[in-house]
Amino acid sequence: MNDVSFTVNKGETLSIIGTSGSGKSTLLRTLNRLLSTTQGNIEFRGKNIMDIPVIELRRQIGYVLQEPALFPHWTIEKNIELVPQLLGWSKENIAERVQELLELMQMPYKNYGTRYPSELSGGEKQRIGIARALAAKPDLVLFDEPFSALDPITRSDLQQEILRLKEKLKMTSVFVTHDVKEAFLLGDRVLILDRGKMIQTGTPKEIMNNPVNDFVEKFIATEYEL
Repeated sequence: MNDVSFTVNKGETLSIIGTSGSGKSTLLRTLNRLLSTTQGNIEFRGKNIMDIPVIELRRQIGYVLQEPALFPHWTIEKNIELVPQLLGWSKENIAERVQELLELMQMPYKNYGTRYPSELSGGEKQRIGIARALAAKPDLVLFDEPFSALDPITRSDLQQEILRLKEKLKMTSVFVTHDVKEAFLLGDRVLILDRGKMIQTGTPKEIMNNPVNDFVEKFIATEYEL
């Protein structure tokens, strides 16, 4: 990555898009130290992330993957409560949080709490993946192409779910996707990468109205007629 600089404000979603191999997921994974940087600084809540113990950092940042990677031998309830347990929450607070999140994801505890991942559809698994990422009330949530493996109808439903969660929770997030329409729908601001370089950043409207160069114009024209 070269000359990439951005800020994510509280309650904001930054969408990151770019060509294949542009460094979208690489950039995302540097934010929670899954990958190390060789130069430059990343700050989280005013502190350099290298000054925060890595486990402590990751427990403050939710992470939603393309594949939810739920533990198959654990119930849905147990999958969601993992991080709060690691943080030492009381059993009562954990149980309350699990029920709250399942209601929030429109998957009531009485219907889903004791099920296993194998009993869920792809969209339901991803909803549980999101609930697990939100379980400990993180200050930042990272989404790494979470809907790319889903069918168009399920994907559209979950996009609306993210918009609803943003409004309800005032969630701060970084959302990586290869889908231009998804990036513009979900992002308050959008960052466009190409070959490891930041080409343009701005609101969806700013980018559509004023693409910085021919690359950006052609890239977004695949979805939008400019």
